[in-house]
Amino acid sequence: MRVANNDRWAGMGFCALLLSMVTTASGQGTFSWTLNGGGLYTNSANWTLTGGSGPAPPGIGDSAIFNILLDEYSVGFTGTTFSDYVQVSKGNVTFKSSGGLVQTFVITSGSADLLVSGGASLYIGNDVDVLNVIIADDLIVAGNSSMHIQTSSLVQAGDLILGGLGTGALYVKKSVLKIVGADSQDIGGIISSVYLFLDKDASG
Repeated sequence: MRVANNDRWAGMGFCALLLSMVTTASGQGTFSWTLNGGGLYTNSANWTLTGGSGPAPPGIGDSAIFNILLDEYSVGFTGTTFSDYVQVSKGNVTFKSSGGLVQTFVITSGSADLLVSGGASLYIGNDVDVLNVIIADDLIVAGNSSMHIQTSSLVQAGDLILGGLGTGALYVKKSVLKIVGADSQDIGGIISSVYLFLDKDASG
């Protein structure tokens, strides 16, 4: 559920700074990750344009789709990275920082949604490579899919939607989950199950 709230980012200086950087769109393309394995998000050779126009990698104005038939792979981020919309719909995918510094993936323009669906699992960071993800609108973990926020990583979203036709699971392990939008979240459904796991050292 999307609920308009113009004060969503009030008092959050870091997010305001990131939003101020989103000024013009770099394109209006839909890009699919086509590298048969892990690699850097910023490497244009890892992407194929499947709709619209614009250069790879996807950025402001673009959609990034992860749906290759591979059990497990990692996507590395080497700086603050922007996208309009992100969907993970196959496999076990890890988004992590690369280069030894904590990086930020910013999904705050356009539809500003992150969707995990199709039975996929998305891991944010790991015990070594922490990643922050800022989502202006919906974080959606659909039926039979899961999201794992790993040690010390941060995920912030406007709204949280868990479940649907099946089971949606969200694990927060010694990390931070912030829902900062209006006071309405969709969690589960009539024919779905939801698992929200908070590690004892996690916060949300």
